[in-house]
Amino acid sequence: MLLWNPLPVSLTALRTLEESALRKAFGDCLATISGLSWLGHSVGHWEGDTLVVDTVGFNEGTWLDRAGHPHSDQLHVIERITRPNKGTLHFQATVDDPGAYTRPWTFAWDIPWRAGQELQEYICQENNQYLRRLNDDFGQPIFEDPHAAKK
Repeated sequence: MLLWNPLPVSLTALRTLEESALRKAFGDCLATISGLSWLGHSVGHWEGDTLVVDTVGFNEGTWLDRAGHPHSDQLHVIERITRPNKGTLHFQATVDDPGAYTRPWTFAWDIPWRAGQELQEYICQENNQYLRRLNDDFGQPIFEDPHAAKK
């Protein structure tokens, strides 16, 4: 999902590079994919000049955005990517998650083309030890270590 992405994005055929993950948007049926995953399971197709990516099968281990808005494993996202002109990609997503929200919503933005910009490496945060030392305003750990002994 391109719900929030601090880095440049590379769109090639039916693939997107988001943060540090390569997400494949398959061109066939989601019914053949089982299990939940961090980025869900995506199926892409073209509607004229619009790339439509339909994603389901998210686990509940992520947030929708950096503000920490939650989602359930019922999350269903439909992304629509168009190129209205040479210098712009238009991104629109519809989020439907009856397990976390009362109704679907849609949001959109334009992604400008910046000539000469290169995709930079993004380090995976899954094993970032610094994050384990962060505390909230009340001095409590932000991230709980599942391997730590309970007191």
